[in-house]
Amino acid sequence: MASELLSGRLSKSWRRRLVDFLEELPLCDASVAHWIRAGDLRAALARKGLSISTPDAHIAQCCLDLDGELMSEDRVFRRIAELTPLREYRAVN
Repeated sequence: MASELLSGRLSKSWRRRLVDFLEELPLCDASVAHWIRAGDLRAALARKGLSISTPDAHIAQCCLDLDGELMSEDRVFRRIAELTPLREYRAVN
């Protein structure tokens, strides 16, 4: 997840702030049990008509495992949140 955030076009100062922020976040346990849950998530979503990639399932499952909110502009996560307990962070404009 951090690699996706940091792969964008960022100024040096913004990148440093983002790295500092990310270093404070809890890590997701990527045990075999986590990957089984991610696979189960993909299968459950496929049964509901939504096909997602393994990396997207991993990201969503990490948020589910940590009971966290997902901050993303990727529409696939909005669909996942509509079909699962995944919570999306929505900034108030």
